[in-house]
Amino acid sequence: MDEKSYRRSVLAFLIPLGALVGVGALLLLFWGATSLWSSFHTDDQIYRESWGLALPQEVTQEYSALSPDRAMGDGWRYTVFQAGEAALYFEELCQGTDFPQEKLRDWAARAEAAEEQLPDFNACRAWSQSQEDGSQLWVLYNPGVERAYFFCMTM
Repeated sequence: MDEKSYRRSVLAFLIPLGALVGVGALLLLFWGATSLWSSFHTDDQIYRESWGLALPQEVTQEYSALSPDRAMGDGWRYTVFQAGEAALYFEELCQGTDFPQEKLRDWAARAEAAEEQLPDFNACRAWSQSQEDGSQLWVLYNPGVERAYFFCMTM
């Protein structure tokens, strides 16, 4: 084999290998950026930025579920927070007694929330907010267990 054909065979091997490595590096970079973005946007930050709810620091997130088919933030989100010392915040926020229980169950199912993480709807008080694009947020609070349940549908 002469030197020219040897170089061609080496290039025929290295060019596709380089392309594969390049694509892999781009995918790794994209995955890293997505993971980094997710780590900086916790559920309480999303509720603050999108809905104007600044949750007290004493609140701790216990559970979260997201719809698997969401895109660019659209879809369903279900979050459970333990109120603890911030119970008064949710007692003052959630004064209503009427809420669409079946619709909220559907939203939780779309977010693939575990059934055991759903609230005792009969023991809850509620608050809701809608946005111009049709997005809705319902917050249910059960004072007996000091938990707040966030049901969010974003368009």
